[in-house]
Amino acid sequence: MGRITPAVLSARLRLAMRHPLSSLSADEIVAKALEHRVYAAWSGGRCSTVALHLTLSQKPDIPVVFTNTGVEYPETVKYVRSMAKEWALNFHELKPETNFWAVVRVYGFPQLRGSGPPGRPRRPMCCKILKEDPPTTFARENGLDGMITGIRAEESRARALGIYQVGPCYYAKRDRFWKFHPVAVWSLKQLMAYIEENKIPLNPLYEKGLKRVGCFPCTGFTQWREVLSKTKPRFYKWLNREYQKRKGEPTLWEFADDEGCRQGETE
Repeated sequence: MGRITPAVLSARLRLAMRHPLSSLSADEIVAKALEHRVYAAWSGGRCSTVALHLTLSQKPDIPVVFTNTGVEYPETVKYVRSMAKEWALNFHELKPETNFWAVVRVYGFPQLRGSGPPGRPRRPMCCKILKEDPPTTFARENGLDGMITGIRAEESRARALGIYQVGPCYYAKRDRFWKFHPVAVWSLKQLMAYIEENKIPLNPLYEKGLKRVGCFPCTGFTQWREVLSKTKPRFYKWLNREYQKRKGEPTLWEFADDEGCRQGETE
């Protein structure tokens, strides 16, 4: 798959902005979120860091949740812990009950995100078990009914379509949970301008040329080989061998529910 062109990114934004609520400003979306009992979801990526910064300006003591899946880049873990202290956050580092390798043994490696058979979107189980379940439990145990995220329409067509369909703030009936995306219709240029203007320190992985800072063994995005071969070449050789051995095993939509999980890359 080729590089995503500016025209594609622009089309994604135009699609997302067709929803009436996309005209709300980021601050207005945060204000709406704070009418509920919400937490800020923080991945250590630049998008969620900006969403967090916007939120802190209105509620400095909001619960901030970082889900440490156990296969985060060490730079990401060090960065979020350091920033949590620097910004004096109400910080919660969550961990799953199992680990990536145990999930892989049962369900196999995540395949490229996309559509499975009709009505059954692909859903890597590691995404659900390691990344989604811990904050779901945290929210339930702490009486929270919503979250603020850094999801942006530019990140994938699926995210752009999702925002077009439900907007940047909505109530997910199935989850019984509010979801707010203050930078949903921001371009990367807008995001970086905000970061520069507010002098926000970024995850050092961006300085190394990475565009996503999610789980490093993830095989569910198109450029995983290119990225991993540069960042962790010895590990890449081993992982690639294991991936080829297990390729073709039932891994994705066979274990999916009808809704599927988040699409796109973590920023």
